[in-house]
Amino acid sequence: GGFLPHFYEGFGGKKLVLLLDEFDALRDYSGDAAVEHFFPYLQSIIYRQEKLFIIPVGRRLDGMQNLLSLFKGAPHQEIGLLDERSAERLITKPAEGVLEYSPDAIGAILELSSGHPYFTQLLCHALFARAREQQTPTVTRIDVEAIVDKAIESGEAGLVWFRDGLPIPERVIFSAAATFQELVKDDAFQSGFTIAEVWTLLEEYGVQTKPLRGAE
Repeated sequence: GGFLPHFYEGFGGKKLVLLLDEFDALRDYSGDAAVEHFFPYLQSIIYRQEKLFIIPVGRRLDGMQNLLSLFKGAPHQEIGLLDERSAERLITKPAEGVLEYSPDAIGAILELSSGHPYFTQLLCHALFARAREQQTPTVTRIDVEAIVDKAIESGEAGLVWFRDGLPIPERVIFSAAATFQELVKDDAFQSGFTIAEVWTLLEEYGVQTKPLRGAE
């Protein structure tokens, strides 16, 4: 009770904003304790402290609904993929004056990341390391294609985090698509594969695909 008044006084009465990243991960470690105890505790503090604000960030919609049920009327914003212009700025601006991305390289990155900020940065990090090793000032599509495996390897933890945040039906689709990708590498499917072939593969393994159709 005494910390916040001292904080406001020491910082000239400025407002305090707490960013709670991955707040929904609490449920992985404490079950419903976050919903039953921690979220209500935050609610009681916010209602008592007019200069205190929180910005919770999470992946799972069920956790968001629990929070919104306590903070009725609080604004919320779904964060999606970057549009093409924003994604291009994310690729080029950090390396401006040091590394140049050709248009075909930018196109290749966007094809792989679909504008997802984390995956875009993951690819660019691997490309920067490759350019430094080879002493090349320009990134091309060939460079992008060359670092895909390296980027996946270095971003394994983030990729696991991303997968674990998906609903189970979407995880199944991802696993089936990954299996087909291995078949493509082995030349079993010369021209790639379609979603219809993914359903066929799942059915061959005995998976009931009807409940999964909305995950495609």
